[in-house]
Amino acid sequence: MLMKMKKAVPVVVVAILALGSLSGCKPRAVPAVPATDKGYTLCSHHIGVSPSTFIQALQQNGFETIEGKTFEQVVPRDDQSRAYIGIVALRDTTVKEPNEFIVGVGSDTFTYYQSHNVSGEERIKDWNTHVEKRIDLVKKLATNKKQSHQKSEPDVKTVLLQCNKAATRTGWSFVTGKMPTSRREADIILYFDKDDCSQGAIFGSDDEEGYIFPIGHKLWSELSLADVPQEDTKSVIGFLPMTKDKEGLAFWVKTRNDRYALVKIKSVRPSSFSGLSSGHTAEIVLEWTWGKTGQEDN
Repeated sequence: MLMKMKKAVPVVVVAILALGSLSGCKPRAVPAVPATDKGYTLCSHHIGVSPSTFIQALQQNGFETIEGKTFEQVVPRDDQSRAYIGIVALRDTTVKEPNEFIVGVGSDTFTYYQSHNVSGEERIKDWNTHVEKRIDLVKKLATNKKQSHQKSEPDVKTVLLQCNKAATRTGWSFVTGKMPTSRREADIILYFDKDDCSQGAIFGSDDEEGYIFPIGHKLWSELSLADVPQEDTKSVIGFLPMTKDKEGLAFWVKTRNDRYALVKIKSVRPSSFSGLSSGHTAEIVLEWTWGKTGQEDN
């Protein structure tokens, strides 16, 4: 196993008081700067399956091929190697910029490259937990250690919500499977205005709690259709702003007929109220399926 690590020492800042002098200066605290963790890791491992099988397994677990680039073009210049020339590079879609987790697949080895720039102790902790979990998954996929807990992805339907100058509000009914003619018939709404929702917002049937139940950024294979919300499940009014960071976000929606739809934001084409007024179009692509509550699916 080959591993290279370059990592900046986390910044820990202690507030320093400027002591008062005989001239009457008052002590002032230097503003605290959040801890920062920045660096990258490059590490190689043996593949116990065929490269095509490994690539397919990665693609089924949240990785996508980087079009037009090989792994050699991804890693830092100082670490480029002839061994990386021409090998396929796949990006982990669960990792958001500016952080990266990329896997290069060769004939009998794979190399992963993770780069991060994270500020704040809680965010650093969350990043370390997430990337370690993803590294562990990649290693298991490479050695053909099947995940007993890994579930197949459910059959999902796709919905496109669009807002523009003529329509700053749009919605969808999971019950009828079509765009509603009135808000009273909508189960989910995409909305723009001049105020808090200037960059777009998603609401349930009403703009109050009890209709949207957040889960987090998840793959479909990580979600259970049986985990429908209970009485004590956390609910929110909605999500805003509707920007690219909402891609991958999963949540439950309570519909007008009291069923639960499991929804995941597949893609976001962001805009703003002023952008819509100038002729732009905002688009949200949703994937969804019914939760298993003992009721017959439509």
